[in-house]
Amino acid sequence: MNKIIRILLADLTYDRRSSSPLTVPFGVGKVAAHLQDVLGPNVKIKLVKTIRQFDESLQDTFDIAGFSHYIWNSNLSKLLAQRFKSLQPKSVIVFGGPHFPLSAEDQEAWLRAIPYVDFFIEKEGEI
Repeated sequence: MNKIIRILLADLTYDRRSSSPLTVPFGVGKVAAHLQDVLGPNVKIKLVKTIRQFDESLQDTFDIAGFSHYIWNSNLSKLLAQRFKSLQPKSVIVFGGPHFPLSAEDQEAWLRAIPYVDFFIEKEGEI
């Protein structure tokens, strides 16, 4: 029997008073679809977009938490990833997206400055 891998994928946006075009977690949705294709029934994925959805998901336990990392949600993703790691320290945290330093030196410095992030996957992360 294969172990089920439980994954939380967060494409976070700040709460807004009006409707936003950023309601669909498209980027992490593509990653989730790829994971389902590759792992099938061996993976259970939860997608979250809002802070409230994220907070509600913390009632569950996850093996991996993935966070989209864009310039507009960088601080929010880092804040909630840190909260997640404090509550589920054995989980692996993966960031991904285009908002990452260009040089290897700066990338290493970024990862060392944010020790709760275990991996960063630059740009598209499906594969």
